[in-house]
Amino acid sequence: MLLLLAAHALAGMMFTATLDAPVPTIPDLDLLPESGTWPCTLTLQVDGLGVVGSVAVAKGCPTGLVDTARELGKAWRWQPSAAPHAEDVTVLFTVLGFEDAEPKAVSTPDRVVYLLRPLGLLPVAAGAPAPLWKGKPARPKLPKAAVAAGISAGTCLVRIELAPDGTVAKARATRCVDALAEAAVAGAKKLRLEVAEGTTPPKELDLPVRFEAQDGP
Repeated sequence: MLLLLAAHALAGMMFTATLDAPVPTIPDLDLLPESGTWPCTLTLQVDGLGVVGSVAVAKGCPTGLVDTARELGKAWRWQPSAAPHAEDVTVLFTVLGFEDAEPKAVSTPDRVVYLLRPLGLLPVAAGAPAPLWKGKPARPKLPKAAVAAGISAGTCLVRIELAPDGTVAKARATRCVDALAEAAVAGAKKLRLEVAEGTTPPKELDLPVRFEAQDGP
């Protein structure tokens, strides 16, 4: 009996997962479901090195989010194990209006919530220079809620509206895991765009906010 308990404990440690949460990409915004939270249950086939191979999406996932859920499933990583194994995780897509505030983070290691807003990506002209911000943007720290959910790093896309002087008038996380959204928006609001004299800044920009893995414990 003790050996059996020890084996289960070891398996739990070996199968610990982490997630570098990517920005969700939506192939067709017209297929986004209405506002609300929509679950997609995934079965991940994990090899002995902890890398996800195939991802199966269970029935019930909204049609327009199946491909997105499958790609997000590939971002999980497990600790190496003696043999390949299957893992079930759930991705919950919370669809918000632009004016809706980011909700409180509720992600857990096997139930990760992504926030989506039905906004198309802004066009980017080929060869256009990257926006220049006054001062040095702070390196955002991985929030405690993200660490608790098993998120080791991640990227959050924030839509910002700019005032004529380059300050950020409004910011909303548009494609983001919930545990990173509040910190990403707070950081974006502190920025100020460099505006050359006699020019007008763009009204809106999409800003990717990257949270790197923490150094040390």
